[in-house]
Amino acid sequence: MSETNKMKFGIKELIILILIASLVFFFLNYSWIGVRLCIGILLLYFIPFYIFLDSFNLAIEEKLIFSFFISIGLIPLIVYYISRLLVSVRLSILVSFLILIVGSFIFRKFYKGKKSLFV
Repeated sequence: MSETNKMKFGIKELIILILIASLVFFFLNYSWIGVRLCIGILLLYFIPFYIFLDSFNLAIEEKLIFSFFISIGLIPLIVYYISRLLVSVRLSILVSFLILIVGSFIFRKFYKGKKSLFV
């Protein structure tokens, strides 16, 4: 059997499989509200800091775990302080998300490819 016939199952495929299983679970238990919640958590809690941590030489698993735990601390804090300035909490969540995405892309643009930030 040649090497080309073997199916490779890496970490990216596993993450996609876990995401699909999570979406199916939330859909079966909570209908479309659960799917919206799962997508919202993914967008708000993983994506901004994953983009930020993509500038560093980390494995995918490390980026996912670090981005989740960093965002657990920072997202509510940022949303709280922006909601003190704005009246609507939904608007402050959107503004916080946009600030984090733009900040992550700016950081990634200027620090991508450097050997180390702390040396």
